[in-house]
Amino acid sequence: MSRFAVAAAIAAASTATATAASYNSTQVADLFADFKSQYGKTYSAAEEAARLNIFSANLERAAELNAIGGAEFGVTKFADLTAQEFKRYLTYVPGRYPSEDAKVLVPSSDAVPSDFDWRDTTGVVSKVKNQGNFGSCWAYSTTEAIESQWVLAGNSPVVMSAQQIISCDRKFGDEGCNGGDTITAYEYVKSAGGLATEEEYPETSYKSGNTGTCKRFAHPTVGTISGNTFATKECTRGACNDQDEDTMAANVHTTGPASICVNAEQWQLYSKGVLTGKHCGGHSADDLDHCVQVVGFSGYGNSDAYWIVRNSWAEDWGIKGYIHVELGDNACGIANEATFPTIAK
Repeated sequence: MSRFAVAAAIAAASTATATAASYNSTQVADLFADFKSQYGKTYSAAEEAARLNIFSANLERAAELNAIGGAEFGVTKFADLTAQEFKRYLTYVPGRYPSEDAKVLVPSSDAVPSDFDWRDTTGVVSKVKNQGNFGSCWAYSTTEAIESQWVLAGNSPVVMSAQQIISCDRKFGDEGCNGGDTITAYEYVKSAGGLATEEEYPETSYKSGNTGTCKRFAHPTVGTISGNTFATKECTRGACNDQDEDTMAANVHTTGPASICVNAEQWQLYSKGVLTGKHCGGHSADDLDHCVQVVGFSGYGNSDAYWIVRNSWAEDWGIKGYIHVELGDNACGIANEATFPTIAK
């Protein structure tokens, strides 16, 4: 960390930190020591004080979120980052693309079960991925959605290359580690003739933090798509207060896991439980900043219903890489941009 960055971190923490009300200084120091040990964190002498200060501020922030009820917040692997630093993981950028005729699917069945999870169907949901210390969520969300639909179309499960999208997609403003959109990524995959496998085009950006240059790879034989559909009507402007999560739930049940983009600003310190709209903050079109995948839901039709969401921050975050988000209030803008890629025939 540069001297300038250390100074900025100290300044940011000092404006947000009061003396920890829930912990005394010894307890904060002990928790910080445990955090460093658990996540293998090391700092220079100058940075150590700044990170401890930020960590203390995040303990207070977690306590405020816990007071809302529902979800639980605490020490995560992001607990030494300021809110501004955490934004590097949140790089959804609405695509600059022409109007498409992508339709909202009409559910093939009106009967939506109370509980449904695509992880229970072999091969449909691959393992939790790790986007690393940079902003490629949109590429991972796109890849995961294509992997799921590929299997549901009758093909064998295969891990596809998010790196291909990160390094090669420049459609309508997608910018690798600097952000992009799933819908424009679908356009790239369609024009590229599909996706290479991860074995053919290995991941590198999650370690290097660099977008990298597009490399030669064999013509894809998997992941061929013809476009996308929506799980429910999209919201591209305004407050997005009237999103139809009933249609979305029906389509997730009958069609498969959906790629979604959300407001994940408050996901930094999430541990477990159901994240509500009160935790998320805004759910307008302009609030979205992160793309992930809905793989199912629980308690549909009840007041405590929630979506089951797979993230791309590895299994050492949240509920082994997953988060539960309230169903029925468009919490985090979860229904603003919910899509399915269409596998080409």
